[in-house]
Amino acid sequence: MKLTRPLTATAGALTVLALLISGSGFQATAAFATEAEGPTSSADPEPTPAPSDKPEAPEVTPGPTATPSPSPTAAPEETPPPTPSADPEPLTASATAAPITQCNSKFMSIRDGGWLFPGIAYKGNFADPFVLPVKEAGGTVYYAFATNTSQRNLPVMKSTDLKTWSVISYTSNSGWAESRCLSDYDPLDDTAIPAEIRQYNYNVQWKPETNYFPNQVEAWLNVDGLVSARPSWAAWVPQAGPGALGWRTQETWAPGVAYFNGKYHAYMSVRANGTSDRFCIGLATSTNPGGPYRYISGNSAVVCPTDYLNGVIDPEPVNYGGKWYLLWKSEYSPGKAQGLHAQEIDVTTGRLKAGTKKVDLLYRDTSATTWEHHAIENPSMATIGGTTYLFYAGGEFWAKPGTNSNYATGYAVCPKGPTAPCKRPSGDNRLLGSLGSVQGPGGGSAFQAADGTWKFAYHAYTQGGDPDTRQLRIANIYRWQAGQISISDGAKARFADVPAHYKFASQIGWLANKGITTGNKDGNFLPQTSTTRSDMAAFLYRYAGSPAYTPKGAEPFADVSKKNNKFYKEIRWMHAMGLSTGSRNPNGGKALYKPGDAISREAMAAFLYRLSRTKNYTPKGKEPLLDVNRQSKFYREIRWMYDNKITTGYSQGNGTYVFDEKGNTNRDAFAAFLQRYDSKFG
Repeated sequence: MKLTRPLTATAGALTVLALLISGSGFQATAAFATEAEGPTSSADPEPTPAPSDKPEAPEVTPGPTATPSPSPTAAPEETPPPTPSADPEPLTASATAAPITQCNSKFMSIRDGGWLFPGIAYKGNFADPFVLPVKEAGGTVYYAFATNTSQRNLPVMKSTDLKTWSVISYTSNSGWAESRCLSDYDPLDDTAIPAEIRQYNYNVQWKPETNYFPNQVEAWLNVDGLVSARPSWAAWVPQAGPGALGWRTQETWAPGVAYFNGKYHAYMSVRANGTSDRFCIGLATSTNPGGPYRYISGNSAVVCPTDYLNGVIDPEPVNYGGKWYLLWKSEYSPGKAQGLHAQEIDVTTGRLKAGTKKVDLLYRDTSATTWEHHAIENPSMATIGGTTYLFYAGGEFWAKPGTNSNYATGYAVCPKGPTAPCKRPSGDNRLLGSLGSVQGPGGGSAFQAADGTWKFAYHAYTQGGDPDTRQLRIANIYRWQAGQISISDGAKARFADVPAHYKFASQIGWLANKGITTGNKDGNFLPQTSTTRSDMAAFLYRYAGSPAYTPKGAEPFADVSKKNNKFYKEIRWMHAMGLSTGSRNPNGGKALYKPGDAISREAMAAFLYRLSRTKNYTPKGKEPLLDVNRQSKFYREIRWMYDNKITTGYSQGNGTYVFDEKGNTNRDAFAAFLQRYDSKFG
């Protein structure tokens, strides 16, 4: 994800030097609870979580059973620039203090949840998450990777249930934190810890006092998935302040990981030399999913175009049709549009395959009504139920105080996967948007769980909290028979075209839960279409409890009969209850009901007024709606609606409102009207 201001670490997290020999001990496994919930049951014939699409689905269980192996000493890929822009020098013998024998002193741990080390429930920043399922002894383990945080270049956590996440650990002595007894164990001699971590001189800016061992402490705590030194093409990003200790001198964003050719390949956005916001995509590999990852030999910048001023970010590998492809986002460049792209990977090298061309999957929508203003990014692709979908984030992440973030997750359909352009579906294609306390949902990736269902990992921040603390969340992906999809963070979506962030989602959900609507056969509610007078009769009849009723006597309407009207009984019930008298027939004779016509907003007011059995309502006070006055056909009924807070009208943006009495009543507005009516008169 591209940020418009630099990331800053949590102040409480930048205090590793405060790990003094005092305080309480901590245990060896950090837990991070997501908001994942399994699919919920429903009596309605709603879709189930999208099943496995075996022929074309991305690889879910990559690689052999992961087993830890000793980490050999690895030299930096390229020589860092000279001081002062060079990385700190390796640890030398003279920098190591003599072991101590005292074994009862303990660390004073940071327990605010904002630091990636063993012993706390992690609830800090974990932006642009990517989840990789791996089959291991005992079952599937999910590895989660994220943008750099807590002074770690490649943060890695793992989980077996997608709810509780533990920070990876290299140490062979997870209990050392309780005793910190160097006479029994010294992290600098633990070959299970990567050599780059053990041999690094963390104590660069602050000299140790007697019996203080920052290098042992940091070597034990450092669980960075990326251990390679900064390559020469990457920009030097110095870390300052207590706790920085010089380790992270490069900046890495939005990783994506895949297993092929016997290795795990981690593609990362790395801040590069050049303009201040220039990024390239680097590649590091490992024989274990949790790391350590090291940059490949030679030029490790596998995507670094010169024709984009700010380069490229957000890589994600995807398997399609038995071949691997790399997705990425092109950054800002004068005269060029932001877009999402793909190109085939050479699985023998991990680089882009020679002789293949970049495919432009989707460019940012720049129309006046778009939600994608400012950015389109974080591409992720999955083939579900025979259809390939491109998930992406867009909009403006940073919100003004007291407002919702515009940042959201949308999708497009890709008939030929990553080999040809994709197309947005008609209408609002957002799957996730800001709702309540959950703000800025995006930066996500799709993956297939061990049970064959599809999930979506994404980040969001809490409204009123720090937008820099973007926490990991896991949601369900659902697919309807007609091909629409939805993402549900918790409760299952009722309709494919009504995501949780939709303006009237709760009112439409209420309508469905009451049994007043079931949607159409494709699983849609069609919220922006007009409510017909026939549908309105059915809705009100069901709202009344579907009372026993048998039409009797002469037909009251010239255009309604049992033979040609789906909701004949309901329309006759409306007439019998005095809710509808019909309109004048220009040809004379019986009145017309006009069942196929859209119901106007003024007629909707009249129907609800009659349903309430209100008599002789007298409006008082100043007129609140500019287009409604005593000359309006249904003035009394509209004022009754407004005064009872069933309608608020449409804001004109200058403190005034209109009702649009002749306008059609959309289905979402009908749901809102009836739900508000029920809260007052139900």
